[in-house]
Amino acid sequence: MKKQGITLLALALAAALGMSGCGKGTQTTGGAAEPSLGTEVQDTEKKDGAAEEPAEKDTEAGEASKKDSKAGDTIILTVSFGTSYNDSREKTIGAIEDAIGNAWQEYEVRRAFTAQMIIDKLKARDGISIDNVTEALDRAAKDNAATLVVQPTHLMNGLEYQDLMTELKEYEAYFERIVVGEPLLTSDEDFQAVAKAITDATGSYDDGETAIVFMGHGSEAESNQVYEKMQAVLYAEGFKNYYIGTVEAKPDLEDVLAALKEAGSYKRVVLAPLMVVFGDHASNDMAGDEEDSWKSVLTREGYEVECFLQGLGELKAIQDIYVEHVNAAFEELGLSEPKARSVSIDGRDLAWSHSMELKYAEEFSIDYYEGGYVWITVGDSDCFLVVPKEGTVPENPGEGVTVLKQPIENIYLSASAVMDMFISMDGMDRLRFSSMKEDGWYIKEAQEAMGAGRLLYAGKYAAPDYERLLSEDCGLAIENTMIYHTPQVKEQLERLGIPVIVDHSSYEKEPLGRMEWIRLYGLLAGKDKEAEDGFLAQAEAFEKVTAQVKEKGTEKKPRAAFFYITSNGQVNIRKPSDYLSQMIELAGGSYVFEGQDDGNRSSTMTIQMEEFYAWAKDADYLIYNSTVDGELQGMGDLLEKDGIFKNFKAVKEGNVFCTTKDLYQSSMALGTIIFDLHEMLEGREENLTYFYRLKSLGKQAEDYGK
Repeated sequence: MKKQGITLLALALAAALGMSGCGKGTQTTGGAAEPSLGTEVQDTEKKDGAAEEPAEKDTEAGEASKKDSKAGDTIILTVSFGTSYNDSREKTIGAIEDAIGNAWQEYEVRRAFTAQMIIDKLKARDGISIDNVTEALDRAAKDNAATLVVQPTHLMNGLEYQDLMTELKEYEAYFERIVVGEPLLTSDEDFQAVAKAITDATGSYDDGETAIVFMGHGSEAESNQVYEKMQAVLYAEGFKNYYIGTVEAKPDLEDVLAALKEAGSYKRVVLAPLMVVFGDHASNDMAGDEEDSWKSVLTREGYEVECFLQGLGELKAIQDIYVEHVNAAFEELGLSEPKARSVSIDGRDLAWSHSMELKYAEEFSIDYYEGGYVWITVGDSDCFLVVPKEGTVPENPGEGVTVLKQPIENIYLSASAVMDMFISMDGMDRLRFSSMKEDGWYIKEAQEAMGAGRLLYAGKYAAPDYERLLSEDCGLAIENTMIYHTPQVKEQLERLGIPVIVDHSSYEKEPLGRMEWIRLYGLLAGKDKEAEDGFLAQAEAFEKVTAQVKEKGTEKKPRAAFFYITSNGQVNIRKPSDYLSQMIELAGGSYVFEGQDDGNRSSTMTIQMEEFYAWAKDADYLIYNSTVDGELQGMGDLLEKDGIFKNFKAVKEGNVFCTTKDLYQSSMALGTIIFDLHEMLEGREENLTYFYRLKSLGKQAEDYGK
């Protein structure tokens, strides 16, 4: 991969590493909760030029620099156009910065915007101070940074990028070396990766009758050709219903309209921004209600129009490309791999060996060091140092770091999804306590262990039996994310000397990411190989099904709803981002509740029956979630919950299925579950394990409620 570089002296990079507390290395402004949305300004004011001497600024960025920068070290500077849309800024620019910071944790990551009018607006409206490029360069020089790695979040090598390169040239004398990462769309590999990212993100809309149109900004620069190239890449990859247009250049909306009419077969158009940030252009020019917005124009042309309200920067795959570009910039400095944090034992730094290469999981990372020491990071800030059996426990592991000494035994398991992982890797001997009683388990091995007394009930997650846990020397509590609602319990466990890991597998975006957590627990249980084998076997079965679906193509997909009825008659549905909803899509179906989200991290949401009826009445399949409400035996059980079901297409056609009670506890069976879903959606049910068809009542269903 090519790199843009400004080199003064070929000096060796020396990084002063010391034992540090746990947390992200990213230092940015504007990361706290911020007020209302505003209007993003798209014009850039030219700056007055560089100051003769780096000036001290009273900003959040300045304070962060004074506290955290290391004299003579390297600083990573991300440069973005910027946006005054606070929520979008942190979901896109902030997420990219976080990804870079997590990859290169030993270096400070700073933020600069090129749009001075946006900087001024944020300062006046919200009191948020963000450096422009000149201020950021002045600050880095004042902090005696030797090396500056600059990563633009620009889409392409356009006018903004060229202006940045010009300004960096003026600062060569302030630094020993400046290296610049490439924009998002530079190499052929970049185009392929971005094409995959945007088609994966919008795949749920791809039903054979929908055109998916991405709107870019456009540029007067020669680099505007990236839009034509992206269109060509999409077409070559078989995505012939994907179209690229721009607001301020060619191809424009007229060109897109002409292409849609030439195809002649589309009923629906989905609009999505080909922009890193979902800002003013996306909100107004694309999705606005003004008569000249793309949505309004396409609606007048007779299309049903939906808008995908997400900037590219929100996509993990896009963030990964920027990290790759930063990695390439560091290669020019002689560092081919991001360095893990420093770990010291008795004053001696341990040599880092390697990181666990995770295929899908994003909510944890694992780094291996000499002597069998292991560093685990869960989520954004929970850090654990695993000390081998014969290893020395450090006196001062660092602020916020929890030490786990092997062997880890007598575990209190409060995250029910983790049980199947321990069973799959033959690691149940490490478990001693359960937060559920025997009748709460639907997995045979867990029931048997409790019946035989090998696994003891030690209270629910919100009210554990502390005395029992202490009496048998509990070595670790594995909690689910519900513990965040009772933080005093976690704090009490830790005060009593019982370390706590919060299982974040439910936060994983990819279904297989949830299952990959077995690799973390395999490490803790000393069952690394068994965990790896179990994960790979199910992942292979999972990917076999998705490959079959992909090979079949994008013909019209059967629509499915996944739900249960609450005690007060409302309907609990899985959000489109939930792993089961995604698995319906990956198995060849179309999940009916696209776009439904209430803004929190929960995987479910509750809606009124009237709304559910509007969404699901024409669904080809209804899947009833029995894990909460109990298994249904026949169609009559469903109709008793609400007679309105007699009007649903799936009820009339007898395509109503129910889950078995052990579905959610069977966390290591995703390969089997997606196989079941695929078989169901293909009209085959002979070999189903986790789903069964409700017995149809025929005319009784039609007459119900008359």
